[in-house]
Formats: sequence, C-alpha cells, structure tokens
Amino acid sequence: MKLPERARGGVALMAVAVFGGFVGSQVDFAAMTQPAAAQLAAERPTIAQGRQTAADLSVAFRDVISRVQPAVVSVRTDTKALQAQSGPSAEQRRMLEELQRRFGRGFEFDVPDRPRSGMGSGFIIDGTKGIVLTNNHVVEGADRVTVTLDDGRKLRATDWRTDPRSDVAVLFLDPDDFSTPLPEVALGDSEAMEIGDWVLAIGNPFGIGMTSTQGIISGKNRMAGLNQRENYLQTDAAVNPGNSGGPLVNLQGKVIGINTAIRSESGGYDGVSFAIPSRMVRWVSQSLIDNGTVERSFLGVQLGPLQPEVRDLYGVNPGVGVQIERVFGGPAKAAGLEGGDVIIGLGETEVRSLSQLQGLVERITPGSTEPLAVVRDGKRLNVDVKFEAMPDDFNALGDEEAAASSFDRFGLTVEELTGELAQAFGYPAETQGVVVTEIADDSPASQQLQVGDVIFRVGARPVATLAEFRRATESLDARSSVVLRVRRKDRVVLVVLSADDD
Repeated sequence: MKLPERARGGVALMAVAVFGGFVGSQVDFAAMTQPAAAQLAAERPTIAQGRQTAADLSVAFRDVISRVQPAVVSVRTDTKALQAQSGPSAEQRRMLEELQRRFGRGFEFDVPDRPRSGMGSGFIIDGTKGIVLTNNHVVEGADRVTVTLDDGRKLRATDWRTDPRSDVAVLFLDPDDFSTPLPEVALGDSEAMEIGDWVLAIGNPFGIGMTSTQGIISGKNRMAGLNQRENYLQTDAAVNPGNSGGPLVNLQGKVIGINTAIRSESGGYDGVSFAIPSRMVRWVSQSLIDNGTVERSFLGVQLGPLQPEVRDLYGVNPGVGVQIERVFGGPAKAAGLEGGDVIIGLGETEVRSLSQLQGLVERITPGSTEPLAVVRDGKRLNVDVKFEAMPDDFNALGDEEAAASSFDRFGLTVEELTGELAQAFGYPAETQGVVVTEIADDSPASQQLQVGDVIFRVGARPVATLAEFRRATESLDARSSVVLRVRRKDRVVLVVLSADDD
C-alpha cells in the first residue's frame, strides 16, 4: 500500500524525531565542544538533585498522610423535623420581635418540615477517651451526631460542646463503643508557622471520601468577618464544602489549624481558605472539655489599626500598637481608658496587632488585674485594668450604632451579616458580605436595593465585613457611580447606584 505524500512525509518526520531522541540520549562528550560538554555534565547533578528533592517531598507528604488520616473522621449530623412545633422557640420569638422592631416588617425562621442531615469533618485528639474536634457550625442545631472513622466504623457522639465565638466544637464518643484506643493526632503550635511553610488539609469534601490536598501558609492573622473571635491562618491548600472541621497539618504531622471557611464567589475552592489556629483551638477545646463552656475576659473597647501619621507623631515603634477608637463600658471605662489611647503593651507582652491583643485579653482570668502600657497624647502611661468575664450577649463592636455603617449619599445602611441575620433573611450560615438594613425613601438605593440584600462586592473590591465595606466606600469619588454585586435570596444581581439619581 502506498501512502499519500503528506502521510508518508509525516511518518518519516516522526521516525527522524524518535531516532534523533534515541541518539541524543547517548551523549558523545568527545564530539562536543569542551564548554558545551562541561555545561551538560555540570547540569546533570543539578537535575538529579532536583528530582531527589521532589521525591523527598513526596515521601514526606505520604508519611504525614499515612500517620494523620486514620485519626480524621467524617461527621454526619441529623436534625429532626420540626413541623409539629406550634411555633418558634422562646429565644427565636425574642429574636423575631427584635428584628420586627428594627426593620419594621415580619420575619420567619426557616423551620424544617422534614429531617435534615449535614456533613463535615473532624479529627481525634484523644483515642482513649474518644474526643474529637470539629467546627461549631458543623454540629450546630443537630439532634444526632455520627462520626465515621477512616476504617469505616461508625460511632455515635454521646455529647458535644460548642463555642460559637471561635467556631470550635468538641465531640465525645463512648469508650465502650471501641475495644482498643482510636488513632489520634496531636495539636502543634500555629505560632511557629510562617508564610511559605508547607501544609496538608485532610477531610471529606462533598462527602466523596477522605481527601488530602497540599499547599502553603499564604497569610496569617486574617480576620474574615465570619466569627467574633478570629485570627485565621490563610492557606492555598484546596478546601471545599465538607472539609470544615478537618485538620490542617504541618510536615511533622501536627495539627496547626482547623479548616473552617473558604473565600469564594463560586461556592467552591477559589484559592483562599481559612483555618482556626491551633493555639486558639487548644485553649478553647480544653475549656470546653474541662468546664463545658469558655469563660473569656473582655476590655470593653472598639479597636482599630494605628495610622502611620499617629505612630510617627507619638514615636511608637513600627509594627507596635493598636488604637482605641471607642470606650463603651466594662473594665476599660472603669480604668479610665479613653478613645484615642494607643495600647502598646499588656503585662510583659508587646502588643503588635488587634487580633493578638484580643487573644491575650480573653485568656486572662476574670477578676485579675493587669497593667496596660498606653500612649496618650504622646505620653506613656501604665494603667491597671481589672478584667471581667465577658457577658454572653457581648457585641465586640459595642452597640447597634457601632455595628452599622451608612452610605449616606445613596441612602443606604448596612450591618454585619451575623448568623442570626443570615438565618432570618434566609441565607446559608457561610454567606459573606454586609446586609442592607435600612433604605431612605426616595434615595438612589430605594430604586435598586431591598432590605435583606447582601452586598459582597463594591466595585472591584470584595467585602466580607463592615470594616471592608467602609474602606471600599470611603475610597470612592464623591460624585461617581458605583457597581454593587448583591446576593438576593438564591440569585446574584448587579446594582448600579449613582449619586445624581433622583
């Protein structure tokens, strides 16, 4: 059979390419120029070393996964149907009345009329006692919690204790349900992790089965606006729905965080994930295990970052200090702290960030007195503060006025999207953004927006918190229009607001 010319030419070319590759693999150093031969000879060890380094990293990943994964569990929650209830609970009624008062219209909670189930992940920290850590939002509202071990065994949790402020939960399994100790994993030190360090995320995303992903620590001390106590580790290890509650581990096989949330516009992994640092997890979980609850101290102030101009004027060292924006009561008021004071130290510890100061304060035993190093009008003061236990209804922003932000030129007021507001307006608990709570009559916003809309992007800037919304809107030109990306129930709409609208 005679091939067409084009086909025959292709075959011949392929043969030459393959043959040339074969010949080229047998390098004749004598036939090469001396510099070229020397260069290739020098490169070969480097290539081999690179391959060995990659192989070593692969072996390290396999080793960590083989040791940690047996201690990682899938968490299933079941919630009974509530159709037979005559109405919302007393606490829900109180909340509904408050929303009615604030927003002037009726609200209903999404009361399930059939059993519901949810999925998440967790990990065993005590295989003898059967103690499992996960997220509060994984088990919140559940009537039954079941964990599935990596070997397929299913065990019922006999009790679970939660801390909504940090989103940490502890599950207790019955030791009588297992004859030998369960696999366990140890907590490491999140403070020892640096940006660029390798990490692995292990969990059960989408309920498809135990899955491991790798990445690095891509940020620290993140405040994503998801919980009242935040100091997240940020990672680019792929985390998806169902990973919540699973461990983020270092290359020593120690848990340095609980995978908690993703920043996403698609609902799936978009490259940014957040984990509760193990240093916070250790303290919260131990309090839940020992006491059933977490007792925190509080200061009673609204804090903000220290502006460079103030830092220079007061002679505060770079990277040190947070500013009191407002004193609204509690220990701070009793100690005589004032708005505008700059906190640079607590006890023997230098204060370098808002989240660090919050972490230090909450661990102080209520009733204890500790000195605060403060700069006021350029003068350093030592103020003794007697700390108190944080009230259950404590709002870190003080009151409704501090928790709201007005976009006056468009006739718009928004608030943090708390779990209560998300539930009342019918949004999933993980929804991010700020919620529209007031719209002025005959304003530009009144033509485009509705109370209950969730704004998650202002122009090109994503907004997940009230602070991010303020920064995004303050940077806009006073006469310019702005495009808002808005969630309205189960859809996304684009809204263009113009200050010139009548």
